[in-house]
Amino acid sequence: MFEPIHSLERLDEVIETEPFALIYVSLPTCSVCHALLPQLESALKETALKAYRIDAHELPQIASRLEIMTVPAVLFFAHGKEYIREARFVQVTKLKEQINMLMEVA
Repeated sequence: MFEPIHSLERLDEVIETEPFALIYVSLPTCSVCHALLPQLESALKETALKAYRIDAHELPQIASRLEIMTVPAVLFFAHGKEYIREARFVQVTKLKEQINMLMEVA
């Protein structure tokens, strides 16, 4: 479900062209990251939301580009603008409600 992003150029393209996009940033050594990803996949599987994942180890520039201080980080963009940013301990139910609300009004 989460399409990988391997370059900053692709990240920019996603943010600029997708009406709604969820960006998930993680590290391969992060146990919280591994636990959160399937929860997000389950919560978002019934939505039309495009979801992407970025390995911060593979793309270390992502931290400065998106101003990420810790992982996992979940960012929601609507029409090129960031509306939601959650990090470390993400409340999946609350996140899903916020995303659904934003997608309805936009």
